[in-house]
Amino acid sequence: TLGRGETIFDQLTDELEHLDRQVRLLDGALDPVELMPSYTDLALERRYPVSLLVTNLNGEQRLERLLASYAAQHAADAAEFIIVDHASTDDSVAVVQAWMERLPITLLHCNRNQRYATANNLARRYARGKVLVFVNNDIVLDEPVLPALIEALADDTVGMAGVPLYYPDADGARSDRLQHDGIRFAWDDTVGFMRPHNVKRRLPGSHSTPEVAAVTTALAACRAADFDAVGGFCEGYDYGFEDVDLCLALRFDAGLRNVCCRATGAIHEEFGTQDRQSESVITERRLGNAKVLHARQGRRLGREVLASCFDDGLWHQDALRQR
Repeated sequence: TLGRGETIFDQLTDELEHLDRQVRLLDGALDPVELMPSYTDLALERRYPVSLLVTNLNGEQRLERLLASYAAQHAADAAEFIIVDHASTDDSVAVVQAWMERLPITLLHCNRNQRYATANNLARRYARGKVLVFVNNDIVLDEPVLPALIEALADDTVGMAGVPLYYPDADGARSDRLQHDGIRFAWDDTVGFMRPHNVKRRLPGSHSTPEVAAVTTALAACRAADFDAVGGFCEGYDYGFEDVDLCLALRFDAGLRNVCCRATGAIHEEFGTQDRQSESVITERRLGNAKVLHARQGRRLGREVLASCFDDGLWHQDALRQR
């Protein structure tokens, strides 16, 4: 057995299911996504040190808030945007085109929706910055974030740098309700695995950039070279755990730490197009993602979580209790 009653047969079964998902992905890849990149002069006139990667489907209002809030907090030449639009039927493209007069933007038009990992890997191919910043279209920046992220990555032991995220209040401003201050893991009987959870309370300690097990890429940054070295996002995930997997790859494969920059923060409306799906579809997707994470990172993750029960608790959502 491999622990918790798991056998080699169980592991082989998980691997087979993972391979089956990969084959289905390859079938979809045979139907290419048509790309028609649009560039502005601002995007072509120079090489920017930072690239912000954004994916979008019918998010015109969210895109407008994201781009407007970014422009209010950062200089226009601080970074380039690579925006992947998944055949939106609203005015998303018009919103982006309007902002192309003010910000350096490369707009990638796709003929259908893709997985989050696939879209970001596509955006990476067009990004020229040495630093990649992943940004959800439902992020609102009420303060500058790039300086803190860039400073964190100046430490060559850091792989991924995230930030605390907060829920919006009724007026859309930042509330005091913390949504994310890093990611930890807890056992989930439903999936039979250590499932990642957002830390939604400020953890003890005053360190401004504490190490964490992982962060959400709703807003996070890493060096482009490190992203490439670990193979980018794993495309076997279907809108879930791909960012955790990337953080774990940076830690386990590249030997880098993940941190959360408490010196800054942002508002996350936490909207997702997959939320419109039925509960049964969402449940099936989550179980599938858990199996992929288990197959790819399970043994290494299990060891880290178990060890953290007896030391600093970096990985474990629930503190070890004594009776």
